[in-house]
Amino acid sequence: MFNEEIKSRFLKSYTENILMARNCHYLFNTCEKYEREWGTDLCTMDEASLQKMVDDIAGLRTRTNATKISILRDYVKWCIANNIPGACDGMLKIKEVGLDNIKTHMVSSPLHLQMYLDEICLSEDRKSIDNTYRCFYWLAYAGMSEEDILSVRVKDVDLDNMSVWFNGVSYPIYREALQSVKNCARLNMFTHYNAKYQKDMPRTDGDLLLRGIKSTPTPAKMRTKLSRLSKEKLDSGKTNLQLSHARVWLSGIFYRAYERERIGIEISFRDAATQSVMAKAENGIDTSDAKIENTIRRTANLYLSDYKRWKMAFYS
Repeated sequence: MFNEEIKSRFLKSYTENILMARNCHYLFNTCEKYEREWGTDLCTMDEASLQKMVDDIAGLRTRTNATKISILRDYVKWCIANNIPGACDGMLKIKEVGLDNIKTHMVSSPLHLQMYLDEICLSEDRKSIDNTYRCFYWLAYAGMSEEDILSVRVKDVDLDNMSVWFNGVSYPIYREALQSVKNCARLNMFTHYNAKYQKDMPRTDGDLLLRGIKSTPTPAKMRTKLSRLSKEKLDSGKTNLQLSHARVWLSGIFYRAYERERIGIEISFRDAATQSVMAKAENGIDTSDAKIENTIRRTANLYLSDYKRWKMAFYS
């Protein structure tokens, strides 16, 4: 922690909560490498330099960023009030953070997602198992949970109406997704490629949409495979995006909100918030009506704040 004596004095006056103190300590440790590059405490730096730092350390979500920025602002205010040499209001001028982070961890549109999938996967016409990885992200983009995606059956796919019906809910099949979804629904074989040969191999028995060659994937296996594909292309410089199911899911939620907003429909994230909260409720959250309602309302408001930042990153 750079300037440890000063920051320790701040922490002693700032909070008695052990968890909060630990979070502050972690944040200051994260900032240390920038302070060492500058050769001075962050409280002395100008807005432009601090903007780069906070953009680098920012997360995707509004709540996470708000906490970090609040701590750093409170620290700078304390430094100014306590006449720390060189302390200035640079940090107090920071208005928005993490937009570059959004651009590398989310997508702006179906076309943007297709471009990413083209970077990490074999093309659809190669008829490989990569179609299942593409389809997994397309169903995430349409709004489905990991567990539901891997439970979709071929009969749930309505190619004529470009939708997937699951548990009474219709999820859109985007034009860019059509070929991979169609391949997963209709192919009985996938072509396996390696450096020396290619071979058609039968898919596992059953009617699950994303069944593979040797087995039906689990959420953990799908996450691992997609992460590995992404890392390979990141390391080789073929992509600058780092996606996950949650990031693709949220990108799709925001894109559909943006489409509605453009034609004058008032946007609401209550449905998305309800889906998110109830999924957690099944894992032990207090399910009393009042608590659930408050949590849904708070989550919807956070989604709205995140949506505004997503829109600013891609459509400003």
